[in-house]
Formats: sequence, structure tokens, C-alpha cells
Amino acid sequence: MKELIGITIKDALNLEKMEEVEILAGKKGIDRHITKVNIMEVPDIVDWVNEGELLFTTLYSIKDDQKALKKLVPELANKELAGLGIKPGRYINEIPDFMIEQAEKYNFPLLKVPYNFSFSEFINPILSEILNVQTKFLEKTLNIHEVLTNTVLYENGLERLSTVLVDMIKNPVLITDSNFALMSFSIPDQFKQEISKKDLLDSVALNGEKETEEEIYGYRCKKKRIFINNKEVNLIKIPIITPNSHFGFLFAWEFDNKINKLDLSTLKWASTIAALDILNKRSVSNVELKYKNELIYDILKGKLNNKQTIINRSKNMGMDLNNGFSVLVFELKELISKQFKDKGLLNENIQKTYLESAQRVINQEIIMGDLGTYLIALYPEYEDKNEIIDFSKKILNVIDQNDRDLVTVGIGNYQEDIINLHESYSQAKRTINVAKKLNKSEQIFFFENLGVYKLLYKIDSDEKNNFLENTIIPLLKYDKAHNTELLKTLKAFFEENGNLTNVAKKIYIHYNTVHYRLTRIEKITGLSLDNPDDKLNLEIALKMLNFTDVIGAEND
Repeated sequence: MKELIGITIKDALNLEKMEEVEILAGKKGIDRHITKVNIMEVPDIVDWVNEGELLFTTLYSIKDDQKALKKLVPELANKELAGLGIKPGRYINEIPDFMIEQAEKYNFPLLKVPYNFSFSEFINPILSEILNVQTKFLEKTLNIHEVLTNTVLYENGLERLSTVLVDMIKNPVLITDSNFALMSFSIPDQFKQEISKKDLLDSVALNGEKETEEEIYGYRCKKKRIFINNKEVNLIKIPIITPNSHFGFLFAWEFDNKINKLDLSTLKWASTIAALDILNKRSVSNVELKYKNELIYDILKGKLNNKQTIINRSKNMGMDLNNGFSVLVFELKELISKQFKDKGLLNENIQKTYLESAQRVINQEIIMGDLGTYLIALYPEYEDKNEIIDFSKKILNVIDQNDRDLVTVGIGNYQEDIINLHESYSQAKRTINVAKKLNKSEQIFFFENLGVYKLLYKIDSDEKNNFLENTIIPLLKYDKAHNTELLKTLKAFFEENGNLTNVAKKIYIHYNTVHYRLTRIEKITGLSLDNPDDKLNLEIALKMLNFTDVIGAEND
């Protein structure tokens, strides 16, 4: 049942004109709300009444129809009327016992109106009181709307909005973006010892489990029962949207204070003005980001060779590029493909959303932008690699947990001079290409940790092909022609550091078979596995073969 704006049956019975009205049954429904009053003049009145109405009747239209009399109370109760007032004495002597029993069964207030009373004597006072209550509700609503609007316009926007909402609804409030990254939150003082920001975020992270969309007080919302520190509460989720965009969610937890219609109206209005605020800031931000990305693009592509020009342009955008940086590249290509396939989201929308989320969780001194399918971060000088790893994880954590492993991070070397930053960018992209080809389980890779792969990138294409022809290609051709696994055996040989027993176990063949295959490898390649130089050449050839199709990818 909706919470209706009006007065309760209990309130109505306390009015001066209602003193002699008696409640015969359904006292448990005494808190039902009355929004209007109606009089029954026709036998099919059930087709013409609505939720929240208080119906008065003499039963004249159905006094001789026992079937209609027996259906009246159940049908009115099912339509969620506030109650039924009957005036006996003229057309019926007494209110039938079965009506009293039915009203009690349905917790449906059944009122007995004195014979000498005219319906108009108490209809007018009830309607007057309802109007008074609805007027006060409207005044409160308009005042709340004004306060919330002014909060967003003049008091630091969303950060202040959650605090103001908590003051109004007396329950915790949290605002996230569409990826559930925190934008703002507040907890009433009386609950701060009981719950924390982490508790709220953890309960949001379970979003979707046993979640139902329902109409609450006339509003469509998501609602579910959750546990916070062993306490079961309702969690209400309201989307922050405009007709063409989805910006995030507004969450409210129903602790000791029940969220009533006024509270939900407040939350719905807050979600609307939050959407408008985000939309406005995004419009401004998009212009700023456009110029920032253009500058970052020119720097990372090596198009600018005058340091002072770079510094002057960056100052106009609030960036300080006077010091050195490492370039971090977050490859989103696989993530974008999945999001487009699952949700039909466009590349640009996905990147902008993640970029906004990332900028909320990082130090503002760190410069970020997006280029193509990459998110870019310019990270200042650091002393410990763990520092930059922690930063990278913060960015990854704004991505939904189920999609996080689709992103690979490449980190180029630190460049003291901004003019040379394109080298760090190229290194970061190379690192991603190599990491993907090597099928490593990690997500974050440093260029300086690539080892021999850094050198392999420098080899001329013709030289590379010539080297492979003189080392590993004969094995590839032999395997293909004779359906053998010599190359697989050689890989296992190096992976097990030449231990033939372990090689046999690794590829499930007999020890003697391993020995035979290695002999064949030496004969086909003309290289000896006992000779350090020959052995090194074969191992390098295998590594080169791992990513031969990504050589030159730094020119993308």
C-alpha cells in the first residue's frame, strides 16, 4: 500500500464532529490514510472508488441484495480504501454481523455513524483537515527542493548533498557513479559507532542480489533487504539519470528511522538535481578534457619540441608539466568490446565514465587523459615501485570486478624532460603488447622489467627473420611436415632448466623419448644444447617467436 498524503482514521475520529462515530471493527487498520471522502449512491460503487478513500453509506442501493452486502467489505478492503462508514436506522436496522466479522478479518476500519447525523456534518471537517495536511506537505516539499537545489548550486555540489540529505531523512546516504565508485556519502551521528563507510560500500557491492524493483509510495525504486553488522535493514537504490544518460546511483539505508513518503520524495528530487549537476559539470569538463587531451597527445606523439611552449599551454589548463613523469597506459580495448557487446555502450562514453571515476580516487596532482582505447596517467617521480602499483590498482578498482581482468597496465620509464615523454609512452605500449603475448597472470607491467624483450624490440625485421631462419624455423617446418612436437619439447627443456626428468613429467612422455627428441633438435638445427652460445641462440629465438607478430607495434 502506498503512503498517502492525508489524515489517518485515528486522526479523523479525533475531530470534534466525529466524537459520536463508533469504530465497530478493523481497529488494527486505524492508521490507514484518508485522502478523500466519497458517498455510496450506486450498487456498483466498487468500480468508482480508489485507494485512500473513506466511503460513507446508508446501504440503500444494496439493502435487499444479500450477495452484494457480503461482497462489499472484502472488495473495498482489496481496493485499499481507508475505511467504510455505515449509518443504520433508516434502510437497515443494524450493521450485519458478517460485515463486522469481515472488517475485523481484513483489518478494515468499519465505522458506525449515528442516525441523527448528516454525512455533510463530518465530511467537510475531514476534507478540510486533509487539505491542511496536504498543503503543509507541499510546503515542506517545496522548501526541501529549494534547499537541495541551493546545496548543489552554491555549496560544493554532490559532496555537500549527501550531508544535507542525511539531516533530512535521518538515515545513511551514499552517492556513486554508474560503476559504483564513491562520489559522496554521509552517516548520521547516532550511527557512526555502528557502521562505517566501508560497511556501506560493501553492501552496495552486493548490488543485484535479491534486489527487486517495486513501487514505494508511488515511486519506482530498487529495494532489497541486507545485513550490515548483523543488522537487517532495507537498502533503497535510486538511479541518477537524465533521458539520455545514466550517471550513477543514490543509496539510502533504512535503519531505526523509517523512510516515509516525504523522505523518498526528497531522495528522488536529490537524484534529479544530482543528474543535472553532473551533466553541467561534465559539459564543462568535456571542453577542458578536449584541450587537455590534445596537449597530452601532442606531447606523447613527440610533436612538440619546445619545452616552454608545453609549460605555457599546460598552465592555462591547470597542469604543471615542469617536472618529469612516467607514462602509465591502461589498455581498455577488450573492456570496451565487452561493454559494447553487453550494453551497447559507445567507446567514448565508457572511457569518459572510467576517467571521471579514476580522477575521484586519485591525487589531483596526477594528470590523466584518454587517447584512443587507452586511459593515460602521467605519474611524477617515485621512490618505490609499490607506490605506482598501488596507484594503478586504485584505477583498476573503479572498474567492475567482473571486468577488471580485461585491462592491462603498461608503465614506461621515468623521463626527466617533458620533451622526451613520448619515449615513456612508447615503452608503456610496448610493455602491454609483450605482456599480452606472454600470457602472464599479472595486470601491471614495467618496461624496465621486460629484460631481454627490450633488446628484441630493437632488432631490424630482416635481421630478425634471418636469425629465426638459422635457429628455430627448421624445427617449425619439421614439426609441421612430420606431425611431431620438437618445438614443444625444446620449450619445456628451457622452462625446466635442462632437467630431462622434469621435462618428461611436464609434457607426459618417457625420459628416453625426451633424450631422442633433443638429439633430433640438435641435428635439424645444427646447434648443440651443450654449447652455451648455441643454447642461448635457441632460447632467444623461442622468446622472439613468442611475440613475433607484435614487433613494431610501438608505431601504432
